[in-house]
Amino acid sequence: MRLYVWKFSLIITALVALTLASTLVQAGNAITPSELLDRINIGEAPLILDVRTPEEFASGHIPGAVNIPHRKLRYRLSELMSHQDREIVVYCWVGPRSSFAQSLLSQAGFKHLRELEGHMRQWQADGYPIE
Repeated sequence: MRLYVWKFSLIITALVALTLASTLVQAGNAITPSELLDRINIGEAPLILDVRTPEEFASGHIPGAVNIPHRKLRYRLSELMSHQDREIVVYCWVGPRSSFAQSLLSQAGFKHLRELEGHMRQWQADGYPIE
């Protein structure tokens, strides 16, 4: 029974730490869809990271976005290391997967992380272009 309680406590502690890290990463770092679209249109887009599934990505994504599903991000960090000092906008459909990805990237040393306000759901609702 003690082992079960210890494992449960460890899991809860890890979840709280992940939530706190996610909150700290997200604080004040949102970019609006209109701001991102303006930056895309003038050729000053940050790296745009879509962490949805390949199927979701194929059904429509923000122009120029790179797809690395949140569940595979840990194993594909090397693909992003050359962008470690660059601004990265992370999005999913509504937010949870993006939060997870931002926490993971922050732990890996990425410092210029932003979250797309409203995510892909808002982007589509606003009628912005998709590829």
